[in-house]
Amino acid sequence: MIAMLASCSYSSNNSNSSTREEILKCPESEALISRAVETFDVEVDFAQLESAPILTGVLHGVTDQTPFHAIADIKLASARVNSNSNFSDVFDVHGIKPVFVVSDGISSSVSPAADWDAYEARVRYLANELGTSVIYDIWNEPDSPFFWSYWAGMSAEEGNTQLLEFLEAFKHAHDVLREVLGDDAIISGPSFGGLDEPLLRRFMDYSLQEGLKVQVLSVHLIYNPDNTFGEIEQQLGTLYQDYLVGEEYDAVGVEELHVNEYGAPKQYGRPGSMLALLRVMERGGVAQAMRAIWGPSAAFADDAQGYLFFAGIAEPLFPVTVTQTDGNMDDLLTLEFDTRPIWWAYKYYADGAESRVTATSNLEYIMPLASRSSAELDYNQILLAAYDSENFPERPARVGLQLRGLVGAEALTLRLNKIPYDDSATLDEPVVAYECELRPTAGGTVALSVEMPADYEVLALSIEE
Repeated sequence: MIAMLASCSYSSNNSNSSTREEILKCPESEALISRAVETFDVEVDFAQLESAPILTGVLHGVTDQTPFHAIADIKLASARVNSNSNFSDVFDVHGIKPVFVVSDGISSSVSPAADWDAYEARVRYLANELGTSVIYDIWNEPDSPFFWSYWAGMSAEEGNTQLLEFLEAFKHAHDVLREVLGDDAIISGPSFGGLDEPLLRRFMDYSLQEGLKVQVLSVHLIYNPDNTFGEIEQQLGTLYQDYLVGEEYDAVGVEELHVNEYGAPKQYGRPGSMLALLRVMERGGVAQAMRAIWGPSAAFADDAQGYLFFAGIAEPLFPVTVTQTDGNMDDLLTLEFDTRPIWWAYKYYADGAESRVTATSNLEYIMPLASRSSAELDYNQILLAAYDSENFPERPARVGLQLRGLVGAEALTLRLNKIPYDDSATLDEPVVAYECELRPTAGGTVALSVEMPADYEVLALSIEE
């Protein structure tokens, strides 16, 4: 057994009320935090700083009624809006450039090819009205027959007429935006409903062939359960390498990779799943991401029921009202604007995004997100996000951690908060569930273990020097 000398105690009080004299030694027993370690499941190096974006975006979930603190405290980085959104004042205050969905004002039953002049006139109106204050996401999920029946059957096959017509519609809108706004217009596409790599390559080939300038390559991740996260990271990394780093498509001018909607219906309210997916997108090179909107995840027995409810052909387990204009940040808040547990998961995530450090896990159901102290964060932080519990119902009782890069501290105060999975509850603020003191080695290394997080829970461990 690996062990490290430490002293610990349980604390039900706020951490600010504790004094070092009150913290007693704890045995090498299985307390919430313990110096008893059997295996190193998670390793963190606080000396290895990573570059990470802040991916706290929402889909149509912010209005002028949304509380200021709820936006500011999670450092809201992006939001998708449409022609019905009153966004200018709210986003200007917070320094957010919204992503405007051009196709939200287009007929779902009549193809734009039926009247190119009318289609171009609408795009020209938007360009003159909005200028360069937004990112223009030209089409929402053009491959989805639910939205666009006239393009049902779209595929990457050579000569597929539905794909060719969409590509032509994209070019018509692109050319109008460039005519009115020039290169200053930021254009995003294609926002397909999934990571269909052959379809994305057809889009990029067409853009290269036709001389289109598309600064943002956009995709959606709404059909990807937890057990696909490893595959998603690889696919995102491939897109990043092929279209942003590689030279073949330089002329298209892609500068960023965006995920304009992410999260399946059951993931939606699970703090662990959503933070794990945020970390996957970080590592895959995503610069901006916005969570989808489904309604409380507890309302669906599985993802399929959630999709069918959205399509209007299934009933939820209990009554659900989903709107895009209530200002509750896609269910991060209640309709009364109280914070849910998952809002706190996003806050802890955002607090540490700008000082992210290297963290790895050999457990396929625990995703660590670690950050060192900075101007934005008064302490070192580790978030342990539990995900994919359905496929790993049998898990060990504890998670062993090895921490490096804590050089110079004589003693470290550790505090553990829990962010539970309960999207029917509100949470005013996580409380300190446990507190202990550890002494690192001369080389700045610490070994400890914590209780295994509950299903889809997030454990937030602060480490104060």
